[in-house]
Amino acid sequence: MTMIECPIMIPPIMVDDYEEFKKLARNASLITYDLDYLQNPFLDETPRARRVTFWALGIPINGLPITVKFSMDYTEVMDKSRNWLDQADEIEKALLKLVNEIEDNVPMIKGRIELDAPDFSSLVIRP
Repeated sequence: MTMIECPIMIPPIMVDDYEEFKKLARNASLITYDLDYLQNPFLDETPRARRVTFWALGIPINGLPITVKFSMDYTEVMDKSRNWLDQADEIEKALLKLVNEIEDNVPMIKGRIELDAPDFSSLVIRP
């Protein structure tokens, strides 16, 4: 009896600490990031960044290529004692600074990772 290798989907590991994510991301094959924007009813205003999400792909851990995810929301960088309008530009710069810091060390592209598990059933070899 021969063993047939079956691809498996290992879901991304969510990391809460930015410094921990940066440490892991140094060993990634590739990093992708996606910026989410606040919904604005006024078309003449510039969209404001709401969240940045990173996926570090192909981090070798115990022989497995692991994906690690990190997300930072604007509420985590804003000063709640100040008015939103007074700090909106600062918040967006803080979120974009995260992108620049990581981009300096690892290949990175802008894009979102689809988390739906692929259907490999058509690739399975049946005896």
